[in-house]
Amino acid sequence: MVALTALLPLRAALHINSPARVAHSAPICSATSTWLESVYDSLDWEAIIAAGASEDADDVDDSVTELTYGESDLDFFLRVVDTALGAAGGDANGFCDLGGGKGQLALAAARAEPERLGGRCVSLELVPELHRIGAAAMVAAALSRTEAVRGDIYDLDTLSACVGGARVAYCYSSLLESTDGVHVERLSAALAASRLPRPSVVATINRKLCAEDGWREAAPPLRGPTPEESGEGVAYFWRRD
Repeated sequence: MVALTALLPLRAALHINSPARVAHSAPICSATSTWLESVYDSLDWEAIIAAGASEDADDVDDSVTELTYGESDLDFFLRVVDTALGAAGGDANGFCDLGGGKGQLALAAARAEPERLGGRCVSLELVPELHRIGAAAMVAAALSRTEAVRGDIYDLDTLSACVGGARVAYCYSSLLESTDGVHVERLSAALAASRLPRPSVVATINRKLCAEDGWREAAPPLRGPTPEESGEGVAYFWRRD
């Protein structure tokens, strides 16, 4: 069993009741947050977790003893997606949240950007409890192009299957492993080796991808609220041409 710090009420996790945070597009952000709240309020969380406890083991390695999760502010996230879409090229029209937790950001992207992200919107998550909540939420949301995938972001086959059609890939990367505290070297190498379309954009929060893997900045960094101690984070935008 993985020790979790992320099974929190959605209202707190997404800051969806904070009007001061709605700056990107007030009607879109407000409508999306209200819709997300209704989706997650409709879930029987205890039943979802209890049902999972009786399921047979699978072949996904989740043997780590503890994972810590950050939660993204909804308005900041939508501004990040808007910036990434503006910097992306090519014909891909999907989205992938790497380490997607309960799936709310993949749902938010699909709901808020039905035209520019009209393709498959994926939440890739390792922890089975969080994955099951995300999968249940996507069923409740009835958005057929959203999908919750359970797997490791560092497994190349799984990663490629999730980002292969993505125009934007997103990662709250400040909590991922880093040797220098600035770059997420392992994620950078994995994404560079994946089937992510080269004109697509990766948005990372608080940590950077590596120039040695062919990544360059696709847009100026964007600051916004995060759960970090400082209360503010930085989104970086990357692409490989």
